Amino acid sequence: MINNTAHIIALWERVGKDDDERAFETLFDLYYAWLFRTSINIVKKKEIAEEVVEDVFFRLWQLRKDQNSIQNLSTYLYVATKHRSYNHFKKMAKIPNTEDVDVTQTVGYLANPEQNYLVAELQEHIDAAIEELPERCQEVFRLIRLDGLSYKQAAEVLNVAPKTIENQLSIAIKKMSAALNHYLSDSENSKNSA
Repeated sequence: MINNTAHIIALWERVGKDDDERAFETLFDLYYAWLFRTSINIVKKKEIAEEVVEDVFFRLWQLRKDQNSIQNLSTYLYVATKHRSYNHFKKMAKIPNTEDVDVTQTVGYLANPEQNYLVAELQEHIDAAIEELPERCQEVFRLIRLDGLSYKQAAEVLNVAPKTIENQLSIAIKKMSAALNHYLSDSENSKNSA
């Protein structure tokens, strides 16, 4: 995790004002390992994680003249890497790959399709509940619960106090609990009436 220290900010300004390629390479070197780990945790393939990070930096170079659009470089790079990684993961999930098929998972899947359907349906409701959260709550929830960051790490990524992270996570959990309780009580009622 890299904070937006004065050195990072100065490098980014040199990139924007002077098209300084050496400063850009320095930023790349400083952030690469962290962003690669972020991506590979999602996509699980070294080549794709490398491609994701390179794409993020290519886009960053394109945005160099519009520096006002990036308030916090660390946050921008982290979020962009996560977003591109999830997009790659979703694309890969749609393409069946017989090399990676685990027979025990396939047998389990075939043995109980009703459970698999219920799990998929619940996941859809969880995803929808996350999407309904206010933007900051959603960011905090994803960083803490989905990405496994500590309160301190999430606070650094979002450039806020750890107490803000704690408060936003509390709000997110309450809102999600309410949404999921509503779904669960509706599905229980429909089961009882059937």
